Amino acid sequence: MRYGGRKVILRGGLPLLLVVAAVVAATVIAAVISGYVLPGIVAAALVVGAWLAYGLRVRRAVGAWTGPRGDGPAPPGGAGVREPRRPRPHSPAGAAALPGDDDEYPHRAVAIT
Repeated sequence: MRYGGRKVILRGGLPLLLVVAAVVAATVIAAVISGYVLPGIVAAALVVGAWLAYGLRVRRAVGAWTGPRGDGPAPPGGAGVREPRRPRPHSPAGAAALPGDDDEYPHRAVAIT
């Protein structure tokens, strides 16, 4: 909730709220059954007061940063740029057409250009 320039914050969340509600309900039911209604209501009020003191905070609503327009400061140099991948190795043109180890060129070196 917001009130002017302040907002109310619930600490502990829903589980704490459910525990407090169960304790208050048990206190009131026990007070009605036992006949001690006034002390039971005072005890329930103390539980609710302790929950309010612990669980609720009123804080100043801090506005969003009103700096220069745009998408924020520039990232460090090259932060969004991937390093290019190394090219895959490929055989030179015509390498597949070279003869293999057959007897056409016995004991001679073949130059690949």
